[in-house]
This record gives sequence, structure tokens and C-alpha cells, in this order.
Amino acid sequence: MKITLRPENKSDLEAIDDLLNLAFAFDPHSHQNEGAILQRLRESRKLLLSLVAIDESGELVGQIAFSPVEIDDGSPEGTQNWIGLGPMSVNPRLQRMGIGRQLIETGLKEMKSREVSGCVVLGEPGFYERFGFNTYENLILPGALAPFFMARAFNGEVPGGIVHYDPAFSTD
Repeated sequence: MKITLRPENKSDLEAIDDLLNLAFAFDPHSHQNEGAILQRLRESRKLLLSLVAIDESGELVGQIAFSPVEIDDGSPEGTQNWIGLGPMSVNPRLQRMGIGRQLIETGLKEMKSREVSGCVVLGEPGFYERFGFNTYENLILPGALAPFFMARAFNGEVPGGIVHYDPAFSTD
């Protein structure tokens, strides 16, 4: 299957929402608010990158987003220039076909080219570890179970501290 990756555009927004609803419909960890998160990130101009995967027929079959995170390391300014990966989704009927891998590898490469220091993700360790993500006991996302919260530095070390995603991720 040939997949084309490109930045999202306005004509993709409804298809992205539909895909998120489909992909997260039975996820026990989802608050079913992924579409609202992306909308709030767009409105606040905090959506740094949103890529979509399009199949040969023109159907949107995957999406990935990146936004800034804050890491409170105890210093007045905190750790700067880190991002969070998510939400990410792939049409359930096409999972395990490499679409997610393409989205992650392309997105991380683009963010690294923008001289971002590193990336955090909340997800399945067995999946994200293959992209260089690992758990770090001194990097904490409040409320997240340690093995599911991971980080990857692009340059330098993974900092210690408390991670805060953008308010767009609030479950309210």
C-alpha cells in the first residue's frame, strides 16, 4: 500500500476528527477528547506539526501531532524546547502495516530538524521503544503510570522534572 504523508490542511479537519473517533473508540485510556485537543492546539497556535497519511484512494488513514511541553526542573525558566507527541491515530483496519511508523519517523525527523531538544510521549512502551523512547524515573507526568510515559532526547540528556502538557490536553 502506498501512503503519502503531508501536513494537514483545513480540508482534512473533519476526516481527522472522524479518524480520531474511530481509532480511540474502544481505547480504555482515552477520554474521547482527542479531536477537541487538536482543535484547541490549533486555536492557540500550539500545534507545531500535524501530519496526515493519505492512501492511494485519497482517504486520510493516519495522523500525528506535536506540541510544546514544559518541564519543571526546579529552575526559574524550566527546561525549554521539548515537545510532546500526540495524539496519533491510524485507521484500525490498517494498523500494523507501517503507517504509524512512517508518521512517527517523519514527524520526529522534522521536529529534530527544527532543533527541538527532545520529545515525550504517553503510550505503549513496546511500540514507542523502537523509536528510541525510554522511561526515566526522574521525568514524571503526574497521573501517568511510569512505563507508559517515555522520552527521547535529540541532543543532550533527558532532563529530570515534572512534565506539563499544554492546557489543550485538559479533560474538561
